[in-house]
Amino acid sequence: MPTPFQLKTFPEILAAMFATARSQLDPDIDLNIGSILRAIYEACSLQDAEQYVQIGKLLDLFSRGNAIGDDLDRRGLDFGADVFTDMRRRQANTSISAIVVGDGTIQRSATLVADVPATSSSFSISDPTNWPAAGSMMMEPGTLRQEEVFFTLSGAVVTIVSPATGTVNPHLQGGTVKTIATRSVLAVQLNAGGTSASIQSGTEGAWPSSGSVIFERDTVRRELRTFTRVGTTLTLGVAATFTHAASSDVTLSTFGSDRPVGSGSACLVPATTSTASILFRTTAAGTLMDGDYASDPIAVESDGVGSTTRVGANTITQWQSPPFANATVTNPNAAVRGRDREDDASYNTRISNFIQSLSRATALAIETLTAGQQDPFTNLIISFAQTVEPVAPGQSLLYVTDGSTTFAIDYQVKPGRIILINDARTNDKRAHLPDYGPFQEVLAPTAQVTPRLYKSDPGASNVSTLTGANFIEDSTQGWTVNQWAGFTVKATDGQFYPVTSNTAIRLTVTAGGATPALGQYAVFDLRVSAAPLVPETDYVFNSSTGDLELVVPLAQHQSIIAADDNATAVGAYVYSRGLAAYAQRLVNGDRTDLQDYPGIKALGTSCLVTAPTVITPTIVIQIITASGLTDADLASTVQSVVQSYVNGLGIGQQVLISEIMRLVKNLNGVTDCRVISPTANVQVPDGQIARMNTTDVQVV
Repeated sequence: MPTPFQLKTFPEILAAMFATARSQLDPDIDLNIGSILRAIYEACSLQDAEQYVQIGKLLDLFSRGNAIGDDLDRRGLDFGADVFTDMRRRQANTSISAIVVGDGTIQRSATLVADVPATSSSFSISDPTNWPAAGSMMMEPGTLRQEEVFFTLSGAVVTIVSPATGTVNPHLQGGTVKTIATRSVLAVQLNAGGTSASIQSGTEGAWPSSGSVIFERDTVRRELRTFTRVGTTLTLGVAATFTHAASSDVTLSTFGSDRPVGSGSACLVPATTSTASILFRTTAAGTLMDGDYASDPIAVESDGVGSTTRVGANTITQWQSPPFANATVTNPNAAVRGRDREDDASYNTRISNFIQSLSRATALAIETLTAGQQDPFTNLIISFAQTVEPVAPGQSLLYVTDGSTTFAIDYQVKPGRIILINDARTNDKRAHLPDYGPFQEVLAPTAQVTPRLYKSDPGASNVSTLTGANFIEDSTQGWTVNQWAGFTVKATDGQFYPVTSNTAIRLTVTAGGATPALGQYAVFDLRVSAAPLVPETDYVFNSSTGDLELVVPLAQHQSIIAADDNATAVGAYVYSRGLAAYAQRLVNGDRTDLQDYPGIKALGTSCLVTAPTVITPTIVIQIITASGLTDADLASTVQSVVQSYVNGLGIGQQVLISEIMRLVKNLNGVTDCRVISPTANVQVPDGQIARMNTTDVQVV
């Protein structure tokens, strides 16, 4: 067996030379200090030792575990980073958010007291102080659930005047609502040349006795007129140029013209005694429309990079140079995405994890190949990911977050009625919702269930032999007269028509004189009293992919649809958008784009993306300050460093008291500290994440 290579030091080499000289030349050879021969041996040994040092460094150079800096980047290339771009070191990144530009102090803000389901017509807000009696409100501005409603206010109860169907989106408890305009709708049509306009009753309380009104502000018929008001009647100073239909919008003018916010406008998080200001710039032009108290969200990006640019909601509060007089600015949501350049230790670990993940389908692979990925649609980054296996065989969970304190999955209602199977062949039973998950599944069917499925009645699913204005005829049938009255028929072109009556072979439908398409048709019971298919009884559903399978297969020409009830028809099912949907697409793969989305999970398994539960610890710290300083001088700095530590933790990572003390003790001006509360590390279970605001840190 060959002798393994060993590095040798200068004394070892010199001793070996002495031994060789004595054994081969003369046992009594003069090798004392100062002899010429000893000096030669020492010089040679020193050179040989230097060669061994270089050999040792050469081994370190080719060892990924010992490489640092650019050498580690080169080792990454050796392991495949030139092909697998996700294996490359992650560079520092900017933060992104969205700002809302306001007009002085006329805007009012509150939060939702409880969750507000879609189609709600009333809800309660937290603080109605100084709110107008009526006007226009933006619900959850800056989120994918953002929507505008006209309202009246009584106490803390908001009643939606328009749209008549109530809210379009569901809204979360604690979500922000803001007044955005004094706005109403015309009660009756205002004809061209008219000088008197009537606004909807109940909204007049927010309007002054005189001012300027904008008719149909966001259309080509926009016009501005002065007015005086008595009750709901606006008397115009100049006659209207255009005809404005009943229910068209009217807005109280605030400035007389729209105010632009240019792309590149600079706003900032103000500096404190211990932190520098953080500059953000708008990445697109925006506008504060005349009549609005605040603009639509305008995208901003930090000038700098790194984790310090990740700032909380409502912290961007100053302009470097205001775009107009009395302009205010704030960010309704936290700035996210900012990160530091990946350090050597983290990068080295990720290379190992990435290599082990190439086989895919493991828990490590799912976490490694999703964490750090940036959604190309929202530009948000999956900061942390954690997989949790089920206790019993079933669906695994993948918890993801962008790292912010307010991250949640944006569930959206798919409007209308969606045809899943149009013209079935015998024994068809599999269908797929045409969106990316994760989907929301509720076992008790409501308007927000995913999916709320209806299967056509087999006794009325066939091919029509004749159609005409407002009827479908099927000569092969023998129906009971009016047995389908109140049901809904779907023609072969996918159009739905209410059935008003029927004979033995003819369905009379309400179609406004239209002629339904000839061919296959299906009859659905979409009445309010009708029961949709029941999850886990009539079908099984994969809420991560949107695939479903019926227990009882369809007969030929039958159909299956996802829909709400016939009375409201507000939504077919609930799906997700944003970062969670992107993560679900990464995990499941996309059959239409396998090159970019090959999938990570194993075939035949189910992995549902969800958001971690946020827990908020309250930390009380006692500090001893250096001479000349007080607790108040250092409170904001201590709060900031503790918040940064906690908000940098991943899913399931506990909050360490020792780490908090170490960070605080290292601050300039802090002589010593102790954490009064909690008295032990904060345990964070799987599927949960610790997040906090500076107010959750108390300095005593």
